[in-house]
Amino acid sequence: MIKLLDFWKKYSEIIVLSILAVFVTITFFVKEFSMVILFFVFAVTMFLKTESIFYMIIFLFPFQVVYSYPMAGLVYAILMIGLFGIIKNYIVDIMKYKKKISWNIYLVFAILLVYIIIIPKIKDSSIFMHFVMKSVLAIFAYEYRDKLSFVKIIEIFALSLIMSGVMWLFRIHSEILYSYEFLYNGIIKLTGGFEHPNIFCFYNIITISGLLFCFYKKQISVQKFLIYFLGCFIFGHLAISRNFALNFVITILIFFIMLLIRDGLKSLKFILPFTAVIILICLLMFDTTNKLFLHVGNVYEFDELTSKWDFLEKYYNEIMAGQKKYDPGRFGLWYTYLRFFLDNPICIFIGRGYGNFLIGQTPPHNIVLSHLYYFGLIGCLIFAVFVLMLHGGIKLKNIFKYSEVFLMLVPYWLFLALNPLLYDMMLVPILLFAKVQNNEFKKDDKQEMYEMIEENKYQRNIIIKLKKLKLEKSSKK
Repeated sequence: MIKLLDFWKKYSEIIVLSILAVFVTITFFVKEFSMVILFFVFAVTMFLKTESIFYMIIFLFPFQVVYSYPMAGLVYAILMIGLFGIIKNYIVDIMKYKKKISWNIYLVFAILLVYIIIIPKIKDSSIFMHFVMKSVLAIFAYEYRDKLSFVKIIEIFALSLIMSGVMWLFRIHSEILYSYEFLYNGIIKLTGGFEHPNIFCFYNIITISGLLFCFYKKQISVQKFLIYFLGCFIFGHLAISRNFALNFVITILIFFIMLLIRDGLKSLKFILPFTAVIILICLLMFDTTNKLFLHVGNVYEFDELTSKWDFLEKYYNEIMAGQKKYDPGRFGLWYTYLRFFLDNPICIFIGRGYGNFLIGQTPPHNIVLSHLYYFGLIGCLIFAVFVLMLHGGIKLKNIFKYSEVFLMLVPYWLFLALNPLLYDMMLVPILLFAKVQNNEFKKDDKQEMYEMIEENKYQRNIIIKLKKLKLEKSSKK
């Protein structure tokens, strides 16, 4: 019995994730099996450590559509069960191990919730619940930042994203995934286990950015890095998304610059073949690459048309008259929401309520505009304080310490400038800042020993050369 308990403690995460992978695969073919996932999560949550529950929830993120049957609320039910497990362990840690409570964070979050409920009022309870649950998950990510492994979280995200991408390729055999097939201008876009390709791309690009950071800090082996990176890139490319293409290029360029600054020209031994592999994949997937270029060209023409003043003004007037409800593109959305603020200045301060869209069910596709419209300026300031606290209260004196983190999070912020998807991946930057703050991305003993040996070899060679020069000089004399 004791041996079984020790075995469970040691391998519980691998066992649970492996069983979940099997269950998700079965649900892909038999949609009714999703209820088994719900009961399994409920059962194991009672016995798992907090960090293991986190990894389980993270693994399930990219399969939201797969286990959404028989009810859409099943996704939230599974997340809620996971949160209850974390809260249970949190209370035990407080009572038994005297864990410190971050009262200031809970107070600010409570003020934010009271403000959202009372002042602008909630217009869509399901979207509000999504915000609350993901924010609570982010709070506990901060509370357990010392126990959670950033590298492991990124690896689990990569594994589950690749798995959801593989499932999508065989979507014709799945009633659920096939019903969520995303068609845009005659182009089928990969969505993985999500409803929209942009959500898949958001998860994907942050995971790629995290993989690059872990590789840069030598926290992941070359073999693992290449498998996860290439898998994420291939499926991200199949999403045929401007957002993904733009953010991917920026991420890779930042990564290369960081390597060149740290390792000098020696880094070209990695950069050049790595770039060649990416180009080769794009050429091998020529049909997808060609569709991406055509899509970018078509959308650029559409954006050029919809960014003209006459169109924007006419569209806004039609929206206000209740005559139009279609998506006018990002320029049209931004203009419409900004014009609405000018015509309704009170909304700038108090907002219009969570989930109260101006154009059908289409948000502004910008994180600042979205929150300004939902919360108002007052709510946005409270929310900004909450987010900064979760990031450990970034201080100006430590700004250079975080420089590498800031650079690798550029794709995260750029994606938020084009999409309102902040909460889904908020725990990634929270943990990244926490790990850097605590100097946890240090070289391990083996790596330090290897570098010392290499350095000693270099010094020994210099000493030998100097001795030879001295001997040559003395022989000449």
